[in-house]
Amino acid sequence: MSVLRRVLGLGVTLAISLVLAACTLSSDTDLIATDTLVTPLPAHFSMFPFKLDGADYAPTDDAPIDYALDGSAYIAGDRSMTIRFAPLGDDTYLIAASGADLGALYGTIRIDADVVAIRMVFGDGLATAIEAAMATAPAAIVADIAVVDGGIKVGRRETLDYVIGLIEAGALPTSPLVAWIGSDGNARPPARIIADGDRFKAGG
Repeated sequence: MSVLRRVLGLGVTLAISLVLAACTLSSDTDLIATDTLVTPLPAHFSMFPFKLDGADYAPTDDAPIDYALDGSAYIAGDRSMTIRFAPLGDDTYLIAASGADLGALYGTIRIDADVVAIRMVFGDGLATAIEAAMATAPAAIVADIAVVDGGIKVGRRETLDYVIGLIEAGALPTSPLVAWIGSDGNARPPARIIADGDRFKAGG
């Protein structure tokens, strides 16, 4: 089970990060400036994981992870992880996740009411896709990108933004991690989350 699932409340096992985070977009230090951050989620929420089940998504057996707003960041209840957001437009945000020994991991998150779809894990074919993308990228961007163990590491915010743009455009292979956000401690997740084009909604 991926550390990404644990970072975002999409699973229960906190695995050793160096191997499991290899298929992500990362940097050694957080590249997101504090003055660019926004807080699009409730001040307190629980993130309930869902898994692909046929054409839709069903709840997993994993326990949710609780988060609370602290300044401009959301902190996990056990304080092991911090997630922060910067706006990208159209209900989509840059998400940065950080924790002990992780550096920072990045991706996009789309928020549709109480359903979120997070793209932080690269799929098969990344090496071919990034090679094609770098053929037309500025030299400074190419020089700042390292493809390591199935993931991408960057060192500058400009490079991060460029790669995030490739993810948004579908130029790099990713699969969504889908979850339901509950802001009421007694609320229970829906029976299904339904794919609706490139968006998701609660159903059932």
